[in-house]
Amino acid sequence: MAVVVIHHDSNVVKAMKPNEWGDFFGGIFAPLAFLWLILGYLQQGDELQLSTKALHLQAKELKNSVEQQRELVEVTRMQLESEREALNLEIGARREAAKPLFVIKDNGGSFSPNKASHRISISNAGNTVTDVHGHLENLDQNSKFDLFDIGMFARLGEIHASFEITPPFPELGFILSITYVDTYGQPGEIAFGVTKRGESTNSPLQFIQTFG
Repeated sequence: MAVVVIHHDSNVVKAMKPNEWGDFFGGIFAPLAFLWLILGYLQQGDELQLSTKALHLQAKELKNSVEQQRELVEVTRMQLESEREALNLEIGARREAAKPLFVIKDNGGSFSPNKASHRISISNAGNTVTDVHGHLENLDQNSKFDLFDIGMFARLGEIHASFEITPPFPELGFILSITYVDTYGQPGEIAFGVTKRGESTNSPLQFIQTFG
């Protein structure tokens, strides 16, 4: 309508005031501005959709990264656990290797109705130990007495000891305990049950390890 007025009546155009010109141009360009607004809105929607997809991809990558880090942490934990177990086994093996291995034999003795004298030998098939003490405990009488005391008991070494008792031999037998300090400076103890193989006074002794 405004274009028609301009074409057919130039006097009207000349008589238009500034505010009327503003209304005129507003009427012309308002649809363009509205169209531009719609296009901008649609473009922003596309950009927002692309941004949302990018955020989803970043979130997925972050989740994958977290899973990989968790798996890496688990693998590292398992490796450390395996190394710790191997170290504990090695330490245990070394500590076992540092221990002595005592073998006790009956070397006979002299026997009478009033006294029995037993002789024994103790050999060390294990590692060298120091500060070695041996004592016997009479289980019937609940009494102890020292058997030997040496500063060092070398590997493949042998010591001899003897003890006397008044017959009969204790029904419950003896406990022979040997204390020592190994090469790591750790104290230890090995105990043997001491009984007789027969009923007679001169029956040989037998030694069964019960502790250590």
